[in-house]
Amino acid sequence: MLLGHRTLTFALVCALASACAYQRPYAFREAFSSAQRAQRLGRSLEAAHAFDRAAATTARPLDRDEAIYRAGQAYRRAGDVETALARFEWLATHGDDAARRTRGELEAVRIYFDRGQWDRAEQVAIEVAARQPAMGAGRRAIELALIEADTRDATYAATERFAARAWARLSNTELAATLDVELARRRRRAGRHRDAITLYERALTWRYPHNPRWDDASLELARIHEEAGRFAEALAVIDRALSMREQLVLIPGSAVRPKFPELALERAKVLEAMGELGRAADAYRALYVDFRDSTLRDDALENESRVRRAMGDAARSCAVDAQLAREFPCTRRGRAALERARACRAISASDDVRCLEQRARRSANDADSAADPSDLSDEAPASPSATSDERR
Repeated sequence: MLLGHRTLTFALVCALASACAYQRPYAFREAFSSAQRAQRLGRSLEAAHAFDRAAATTARPLDRDEAIYRAGQAYRRAGDVETALARFEWLATHGDDAARRTRGELEAVRIYFDRGQWDRAEQVAIEVAARQPAMGAGRRAIELALIEADTRDATYAATERFAARAWARLSNTELAATLDVELARRRRRAGRHRDAITLYERALTWRYPHNPRWDDASLELARIHEEAGRFAEALAVIDRALSMREQLVLIPGSAVRPKFPELALERAKVLEAMGELGRAADAYRALYVDFRDSTLRDDALENESRVRRAMGDAARSCAVDAQLAREFPCTRRGRAALERARACRAISASDDVRCLEQRARRSANDADSAADPSDLSDEAPASPSATSDERR
């Protein structure tokens, strides 16, 4: 990276910092605190200068790198992009802390893109990704470059060129799957479904858990098949994805990718579309049982109740509604299930099935109203029907 005269001047200041830092041991803390105060008040240029002073008054590399990074951010907010870039470039080249060095590179990439230096920005992004393919910074660098390429060319031609360039460097890393999935999404939006399927399948050659895109690639590929009416292919893709969770469930730690519950829900929907209502109802139940931390569990119970009702199994449908009402009373689905459960007498009218969160909030509000002197006024009290949700 070529460094400008501002960067060289700053490098000289930082090189001399360690020689005088011992004279004022609290100088860094004072300067850094002053910069933070200026930052909170919106005085970005003043904050940038204070961060520079902090960087020049410490012998600790980590403190220096953090101050330089913050100075770069403050200069950019103040509109001095050249000086901001000089700080980020210095950090990327001379920083001692790997995390802060990478942050400096990513900020420099953003500025290169803003200035239209596409080739340079993409090259630095690929270098960051190649150095840290298994870390979040590598993924962010690739996604940033892809988004910028999208904005330059609505036909995705620039995106295709960057993806090919990045693939040549990253094909042996797990970021290859990220490249495939992101490019597949764009081809799908462009109507090139066959090309998208090819890329999704290539992304899935990287097996879970070494593939961070295993779950969303599987889900998106299954939906393409489902939209085209290829339900058997969609089901095969989902079963393959979820089978990895079953194989890894005994390994310490989490074996659940974020989209696994959605895959389980999609599996039940596919079975329902195929007309296999019994298997679909069991699949909805499996989602409820297998993913105890998922926000889709009430969806699963509601759908299981609906499918069993369509099968003519009124007794089991009613029992599921009662379970849904008791376990999820604070949700819209839980309240609707409560009405159905009372209609089929699975829950009697005298049973107190209410949302405990709402009850606790009501009690807290009543206590606050009783303790708040501002509520003591000469105005007439509101009517009972307007003050109590329970009376409504």
